[in-house]
Amino acid sequence: MALAAQDVTEKVEGWTISTKLGKDECTLSATLVSGGDVAFHWRPRKRAGVMLYRSPEFKSIEQDKEYKIEVGFQKGGKLDMGWGKRAATGNVSPDGMRGFMIVFSGKEILSDIAASTKLGFWYKNKLVGAVPLKGSGKAVAAMRRCESSVLKRESRDPFDE
Repeated sequence: MALAAQDVTEKVEGWTISTKLGKDECTLSATLVSGGDVAFHWRPRKRAGVMLYRSPEFKSIEQDKEYKIEVGFQKGGKLDMGWGKRAATGNVSPDGMRGFMIVFSGKEILSDIAASTKLGFWYKNKLVGAVPLKGSGKAVAAMRRCESSVLKRESRDPFDE
């Protein structure tokens, strides 16, 4: 009889890294001083994921509505706007907190998070959110350990290629 898979959680400098073993996903998340939160859901087998940013200030975001959000990273005192405008989808969580989700692919997001001190979001040329990335280098190292663990085990999805 096989042992039941258990979730794994690690805390690193204000960040929580977790995996739901049945989902083949790693999540890097933090609660912000503003009362909002940010989460990066990474699916290593698909080399893709979703970034979710929520804020108590977002009263008008609508579920599933598309927004054009510009994403920037502060690196060494300089602003890197290399991500440009991205399609974001409005999200209203069961607790009523509103935010948006941005789909990403490739591992560059992990490198950008690890190398940056801040993550910013702009809507219609106005800064609508800033996420301090203190401790993100160590948190991303933990995320990569999670990724390695996911890739070492056999996928539960028989159609996963």
